[in-house]
Amino acid sequence: MSEQDVELARHFHDAFNREGWDALWREADPDIEFHEPPEQPGASVFRGLEAVREGVARSWQENWIEQRSVAERFVDLGDRVLLLSVSHLRGRDGIEISQPAASIVTFRNGKIARLEAYWSQRAALEAAGLDE
Repeated sequence: MSEQDVELARHFHDAFNREGWDALWREADPDIEFHEPPEQPGASVFRGLEAVREGVARSWQENWIEQRSVAERFVDLGDRVLLLSVSHLRGRDGIEISQPAASIVTFRNGKIARLEAYWSQRAALEAAGLDE
């Protein structure tokens, strides 16, 4: 199952780069949990597809007009997949940033049940129980 989850994570990553957040709405379990990066001030956890949509609209889409990710590595964690990447973002004010980032994705029946975002790869590795 975990090899299949890695392929699902790759597929979602590619779709996200093509379609943005619309890819998540299509790939998400109705009971999805989205955890904003814990390094982010006021980070929230949104539960359920509608709450995730509202949270993303408020905290991500409101601030960033372009977001893409370059995958560095997918790590099979058994019941989860860790993606180490570099995020490239362009803000509404024209500011552009590129930085290492990560996410941990949990799938249920082929859909994303939990998405944990991290601005720090080190924090994601620690959350995954890995030392680098």
